[in-house]
Amino acid sequence: MADYDVGVVSLTTPAPSAPLAQCRPVVSVRNNGLHDAVASGYIRVYSAGLLVFESEAYSDTIGPGETRPASAVDYWTPETEGTYMVQGYFSTPLDQVEPNNNLFPSTIIISGVVPPPPTPVPLHASQHESGGDDEMSIEDLPGRAGDAQMPINHASFHQNAGIDRIDVTGLPGVLGAAQNPKPHAATHKVGGSDILDVLALPNATALELVARKGAANGYAGLDSGALVPDNQLAPVPEPPPNAGDALTFGSGWSPANPLWHAYTHQAGNDDELDVTGLPGVLADVQKAATLNSTGAAVMVNAGTGETTIATITIPTDWMNTSLGVVLNVAGRLTSVVSPGAILRLKIKHGAAVLVTHDVDVNKASVAPASVHAYIAAIDALYLKAFLEFMADSDAVQYLGTHVATTAIGTGYASAETTFSITAEFIGGGINHQWIIDVSHSFHTGQPS
Repeated sequence: MADYDVGVVSLTTPAPSAPLAQCRPVVSVRNNGLHDAVASGYIRVYSAGLLVFESEAYSDTIGPGETRPASAVDYWTPETEGTYMVQGYFSTPLDQVEPNNNLFPSTIIISGVVPPPPTPVPLHASQHESGGDDEMSIEDLPGRAGDAQMPINHASFHQNAGIDRIDVTGLPGVLGAAQNPKPHAATHKVGGSDILDVLALPNATALELVARKGAANGYAGLDSGALVPDNQLAPVPEPPPNAGDALTFGSGWSPANPLWHAYTHQAGNDDELDVTGLPGVLADVQKAATLNSTGAAVMVNAGTGETTIATITIPTDWMNTSLGVVLNVAGRLTSVVSPGAILRLKIKHGAAVLVTHDVDVNKASVAPASVHAYIAAIDALYLKAFLEFMADSDAVQYLGTHVATTAIGTGYASAETTFSITAEFIGGGINHQWIIDVSHSFHTGQPS
């Protein structure tokens, strides 16, 4: 478990089917780390591939293991009915797990009209007061009452079978009544927490520990080498047994037939088999929900054409309407790029280009940069792809919106499919490079 990590769980508001009304987009964020965290990021809404809404979003403090909402700062009012795509990104300071920070593109359908305002409720506080027709009970309500409250007698709550039973385990002090120890013989056995040393008992040599050692109907003793003496072993029959025979329990010498032992090679057993690096194809489709490849650096040089900087192969039968893929590529520019230079990025579906994004990298500084690519299947026929190029300083600047215009790919079949991201310098100097330090990482929204 990471010290600091938050992950996006799902889109909460708006719902998959929502009315044509103003709302504040909200996502559900989980703290997967060991410390309290605050999630921050952005929520974006697209219509027909165009960005129609963008807002920063934040959560309150989230305790370890808790899931809390992260709300947009601004409200969104859909202009028309129709289908929209919602996407987002959230992290926390020192976040150690990047792939779970993305909200996978979520489709919502806006329809209907704005509901009428609720009918005003007349003043009726007296109905909820003590003795009123609709007296209110504040039991178990959160918050603090205006007047100091007198606690009721509740010792029974803390007793055995009470609703707030006290656990005295580990508390200092002595209870008023004598305690009966629980059965704990297992703690005194070999491997227990309070193992008993029988040799330290009085008159230990006269006990069964040694009294029946080497005796008739007793048990074998050990010599000075901690071995059973030869004279206490069963005699070998004459003539000697055949090669391949073995001494078996209760039947003497007989052919040795090894038992089936496939279970010893299965997961969690003593002789677990590791198939990493073995040739061949496993019978079942293998799924790696998260893969990080940190192999040799990839260099994108000016004037050398397209360079593939990341690929991902989706196995057979994953190509369906549940498909959601995020590819993240981190790199850095090595020098100031000539005026007019462009870094051209593409997402490809096999040989087909899903989206192209040109980035103006003509800046007088050098800084790390990253590519976020999103690929989603939104119906039974088409794919949609999103692509953005980001930097940690002013080493790059965006052209147009942060996310490139969506391109709709051709129809796809339920077969193994390869996606890739390519990069190419257009108009850069011969010495200008973009070095990819981390080849790629990806995460899919497929079920395990």
